[in-house]
Amino acid sequence: MKAACYFCNNDIPEGKVKRCSRCRLTIYCSKECQTASWKSGHRTICRPHPLFNAPDGTPMPKPEKFSNAWAEQQIEKRFDAWIQAWRGSFSQFAMMALDLPNHPCDRNMTHCMTLWVRVNEDPVARIRDFLIRKAGVRAIAELRREHSTLEDLLPAGSVDPTKVCYVVLLEDAQGRPRRAQYVQFEYGALEIWRHMPKDMYAGIPIDWSDVLKYVVDQSTPEETMVKLTSEV
Repeated sequence: MKAACYFCNNDIPEGKVKRCSRCRLTIYCSKECQTASWKSGHRTICRPHPLFNAPDGTPMPKPEKFSNAWAEQQIEKRFDAWIQAWRGSFSQFAMMALDLPNHPCDRNMTHCMTLWVRVNEDPVARIRDFLIRKAGVRAIAELRREHSTLEDLLPAGSVDPTKVCYVVLLEDAQGRPRRAQYVQFEYGALEIWRHMPKDMYAGIPIDWSDVLKYVVDQSTPEETMVKLTSEV
């Protein structure tokens, strides 16, 4: 599965991925991009990953193979790789979900696309490792109150007006939150989206969330991005 740099958005060649060792959620194509990302805001949201690091950021000892802790780390690695593969598509859908032409222009600072996903027990490919059960837009403040795991991930104060974010909640078989990822990104065309026609989606007979669930189940990240970028 292809991965894109969290700072410059360029594809990262296989074997060249550089990962934030503290949160393990952001990847980069170079040390320069990682440093620039830290200075531009990553340091304000970076938290030690509880499965790999102690609260002070110190790496935890590797668990015994096939133990429960080891199994949890494997799921986390699959979850992270799946989000990385679909990151470009999710970013585009996050913009569609906010529907900025018909909402306050600062909605990207108060709300975010939220995906509720579950492990696919019978995936035919790595891009099918997880399935989206539900997708919607939620207030960031409400997500913080409802999910304790998000309190340290989601910003509590003012949010950068130039950035957009989305949240992916991984559920267990009973629908209980298992873990979450918060993705924040800069969107160069944010002002363009804010001033698009209010009826730009009026002729589309299907909701964005249904389209998103369908493409993740049936399409590929590459095919989806080609389709999305040709229509925006």
